[in-house]
Amino acid sequence: MPIKTISKISLMIAIFILCSWISIPTIIPFTLQTFILFLLPLLCSMYDVFICLLCYLLMGFLGFPVFANFQGGIHHLLGLTGGYLLGFIPSMIFLFITKPIWKNNTIYYAILAFVSLCICYLFGSFWFFFLYNQTHTASIFFVFTICVYPFIIPDIIKIGLAIYVSKRLSKKTNAY
Repeated sequence: MPIKTISKISLMIAIFILCSWISIPTIIPFTLQTFILFLLPLLCSMYDVFICLLCYLLMGFLGFPVFANFQGGIHHLLGLTGGYLLGFIPSMIFLFITKPIWKNNTIYYAILAFVSLCICYLFGSFWFFFLYNQTHTASIFFVFTICVYPFIIPDIIKIGLAIYVSKRLSKKTNAY
């Protein structure tokens, strides 16, 4: 792998970590992870984004404090909110598959990024539901109420912001 690619992926990982640390602590923290998750595919190759995401999750798995609130460790990936972190993978796979549709089309990207976000929500919510019901009793509606509904509007705004920032950066770097 060329040094330029390694440097770019390293920078992407660092930015992903910084966006994870910017958080408002709740049961599922409000972070800027989804902002960077949807910005990177607009600026970088999907291969680079996928490597970045896997390295980020691996670092968290190994205990590096890369997740929200400077947390890390396998218990975070296997805990209640780990499904949302792991849900980034099927979410990005969906964007990989649909790239021919959204490449060079902002409206299609916004729609497919939202569908991708819903995939992450579903993955994480069912993970949360399964683990939460090991010790408590909750309906899927309860899980959606605390884990999805409060995040929908902020995450839609983050997708829009990612599109805006990518257009601004592409004017400077011709990356889009």
